[in-house]
Amino acid sequence: MKTPHIVLIILTIFCGNLSIAQEIPRKLIFGVAGVKDTNQANRIGTEILKAISKKIGHEIELLALPPKRAQYMLKKGQIDADIARFSSFGDSNASLIMVNEPFLKVPFYAYTMSPNIKIHSIECIKPYRIVTLRGIKLIKHRVKDLDVQLVDSIKSGFLFLYKNRADIFINDGISAKKILNSPEIKKLGIIRLEPPLIIAEAHTFFTPSNADIAKKYERALIEIKQEGIYDKILRDTMPFPNKKSKTPSKPPK
Repeated sequence: MKTPHIVLIILTIFCGNLSIAQEIPRKLIFGVAGVKDTNQANRIGTEILKAISKKIGHEIELLALPPKRAQYMLKKGQIDADIARFSSFGDSNASLIMVNEPFLKVPFYAYTMSPNIKIHSIECIKPYRIVTLRGIKLIKHRVKDLDVQLVDSIKSGFLFLYKNRADIFINDGISAKKILNSPEIKKLGIIRLEPPLIIAEAHTFFTPSNADIAKKYERALIEIKQEGIYDKILRDTMPFPNKKSKTPSKPPK
């Protein structure tokens, strides 16, 4: 009878396909908090992840999410990682794995209507009326006890300046650039003061179940910096001149 031979052939094909399927790395889902799909920060993140994806062998999908939703999904394991959070994020999320190598260095600037205001560091902002975005803990800790108003959007911050309800608006230069150059806001005459008040390091946080992938990811991130790929991405996507990044640490073993 040929039946046993047919069964054997079918089983061989099935096991072969199963083996191939098991060798295909699963797609990773990353979140980026507080930006829209069309946001400049999202574009930068997407391009960096493409370069990392090629090295670690996993396809990476990036989802733009509200900050609290991204945090909830990360804790529940509904996403594998959040690509860019300040290190203080780990204080209330101790179970998560922070990648030590910074994903991005984020400059925060003071914006104003007055060319007479001179600010060289975060310590120089005390005499002024300040407006900043609600929910940015990095800034919140530095402006407590000062004259600060909170708004829900970058556009609102710029309009506060125009209406003389504040002297300076503090925000990161990446997300503010596009809105500052929009026709509606550009005509208001708002200027960005140099140098940045703060340059903050944003890190990627992984779920505990992705410990091995986190190591591969960090190694890949360091490698694309060493190979010049990272700086090229920043030059092509950053809305302002970017200094060459410092030499990263050696890839983890």
